[in-house]
Amino acid sequence: MQVLRLALVDRSQLFVEYFLPHDQLRAYLLPLDLKIGNHEGQFHVGGINFSLSARDIVLQGNILQAKLATSSGKWWEDYLAIDINVPTDPRREDTPLIRFRHHDILRLENYRNLRLIDGFLLAAEGLTEDGRYKESYIDLQKFLGIKNGAFDKRGTYFLSSVQDVQLSGTVLYANLRDTQKPISIELSTILRFKDGVMAPFKQEDLENELLIDLSQTRQWLPNARDIRLLNYKQNRAWYLIAECLTSRGLYRESAIKLHKIIGPHYGEMFSYFSEMEIPQHAQDTRLENGVLKASFNGKDGKWIEDSIDLAELVSNEGGVLSM
Repeated sequence: MQVLRLALVDRSQLFVEYFLPHDQLRAYLLPLDLKIGNHEGQFHVGGINFSLSARDIVLQGNILQAKLATSSGKWWEDYLAIDINVPTDPRREDTPLIRFRHHDILRLENYRNLRLIDGFLLAAEGLTEDGRYKESYIDLQKFLGIKNGAFDKRGTYFLSSVQDVQLSGTVLYANLRDTQKPISIELSTILRFKDGVMAPFKQEDLENELLIDLSQTRQWLPNARDIRLLNYKQNRAWYLIAECLTSRGLYRESAIKLHKIIGPHYGEMFSYFSEMEIPQHAQDTRLENGVLKASFNGKDGKWIEDSIDLAELVSNEGGVLSM
């Protein structure tokens, strides 16, 4: 007896293809909404209709993964292992015996709501020393590369060599572009949480702040909500993050690297598509009503404030932040 294939059909139906003795091929389809529910952001084995309050439903091997809604409107990621025993007697019409069990594959400690935004920005809520959770982000492009057909913990810019990037628990999966070979890496081997902040084992100054654009005087980014600016204070990196409305009427998180788009040019601190990096140690960075502002130390020792209207630069293209 052998399970040949597991797959999801229409988000919430489990397709099982298996061999019986003497190589008899059978298939079975199980509506998971009849077996699984959602209780406050966690899978409820024995409940019903989990898919009505779920998104990003994925099956990785025999692990069912989804983001499940709570009564307060939060979305939490949870996992179920699916164990299958197939009939041993080909003369009987018994269906496979399918069991579900909660599965903890999260090896990083002291965090919740781990997720991957646009394939490169890892986000989570980390537990601080005073018992609170705070938002934390890290750009995996800076700490992961590809070497000899595998993830390289000493490399950078892995996205140029892979596609179909997915996160399951704390394991990052992808397919190599040239061979379609699947590769993976356990993120706990390169990251850790310390006082609520996600950081790589590589030594690097990642002091940052999350700036929320709360102004309601204009809708500068149409079809988007929860707009945030991730501001790295020392290495001067800016990531704009927002929940963007897709063509299916759902919201998904998206991110764009502003520091790769704007920079100093012809005496201006902010200019489109500059080949120069944003000056180090800018201070007083703010995001107000879609206008990014910061002060820079000029050559004469004076601090000079400059600004740029992100409405002229960033848009939501079907659920993805674009320029």
